[in-house]
Amino acid sequence: MNVASLPNSKVDSLRAPGLPAPKKTLLWSILALAAALRLAAVFWFRNFYHPILWEWGSIVHNLLTGKGYSFYEVNGVPMPSAFMPPGHALFLALVFRLLGEGTVASFVAIELINVFMGAVLAYGTFRIAQIYWSEDVALLSALLVALYPAFIYMPTEIANINFYLAINAGVVLFLAMYLEIERKAVYLVCSGALLGLLMLYRGEASALIPVISILLYVKAKVRVRDVAMFAGCCLLVIAPWAARNYVVFHRLIPTTTAMPFVLWYGHNSQANGTQRTGWGVSAQVMKPLPAMQSELDRVPPGPDYEIRYHQVFLREAVQFIRTHPGKEVALLGEKFFYYWTFDMHHPKAWSPAYWVPAIALVVMFWVGVGLQWPVLWSRYYLFVTYILFSMVLALVFHVLPRYRMFVEPLMIPFAASGLLFFWSKLSIALATPSALRADSSRRPA
Repeated sequence: MNVASLPNSKVDSLRAPGLPAPKKTLLWSILALAAALRLAAVFWFRNFYHPILWEWGSIVHNLLTGKGYSFYEVNGVPMPSAFMPPGHALFLALVFRLLGEGTVASFVAIELINVFMGAVLAYGTFRIAQIYWSEDVALLSALLVALYPAFIYMPTEIANINFYLAINAGVVLFLAMYLEIERKAVYLVCSGALLGLLMLYRGEASALIPVISILLYVKAKVRVRDVAMFAGCCLLVIAPWAARNYVVFHRLIPTTTAMPFVLWYGHNSQANGTQRTGWGVSAQVMKPLPAMQSELDRVPPGPDYEIRYHQVFLREAVQFIRTHPGKEVALLGEKFFYYWTFDMHHPKAWSPAYWVPAIALVVMFWVGVGLQWPVLWSRYYLFVTYILFSMVLALVFHVLPRYRMFVEPLMIPFAASGLLFFWSKLSIALATPSALRADSSRRPA
């Protein structure tokens, strides 16, 4: 099997209607397996009885009780917020409005939707791999997504990752269809609209607008008009939220105010490259030291409370970066190490059920990269850009398991191509002795 020859093998065939019947059946079986495993996890862990809602819990409660989109409170008074982008909060608010806030029925419904999104992610990964590799690599990629333990566990939590991984797969899929199949405007429009939706779930995705736009213009030679259409679709989707923020805060905030807060996690005297102090199950989310907390407590209430509050984090992070260059170099190394292994400070990442498959995926990803190195940038520049983007964000801010999970669906086809390469070599090795024995048995005595 010549892995380097795979990229161009299926682009033309994608114009043909559908897969061959056996492979179509196999694909549906894989998608059913993905849904079944996630459904089993939902009812095995039963997190729907007492789920953790993180920041979304407060925001959604305030929305439903007429306090507006708010998170922080000062003396019991909610302050206007853009701390979390609105996508997941609005979804939760809708479900709670229909089925009751905090009811088991609402949490079960959300997790069932998460199960569906897990199957969508498997299908999206299949289609992406089908375009760039082959149907065999694509089917194995979908199977790996279906079986990957972290992806199986995801639907058991009331978290936005279930949505933004599937949405991002859609962004990449439509870009791939535009770049590799046919340069139809509708593909670019769909990709841009989905990227705008992604930004309403993950604020840092806004940085993908210039990154992808530059990539389209410089590498893919896309016309300026079409690049502007792509970026315009992104901005159109987030425009209502950005307008709301401008009215509330009197400044341009496209998605979130959380950047200073997240930056501080990675740049302070307690920083270790992650969000937590301590190790494993005893690790705790990093908190400001007493002097800084005292200053935060003195921030006066008002419409710009959240902005002023987060400015303290920004000032402290920038000051630490300027005054501790040696520590900053060490932190870069720690972040790089944790990104490509696992976040050893995170309680869930410490479980072998997470870190063993995660490291196995990284190893096989690099095998796939090595096999396809001659065409890595010329053929897979979209993948390379995405993965570098994810890594750079982790180096600038800090590491969390979900930060690399954002691009793991794009790493999986590389791993799948590597696995198929080794399988072909193993098959040849196992077949050769049998062939030699059969040949010798036919020779005359």
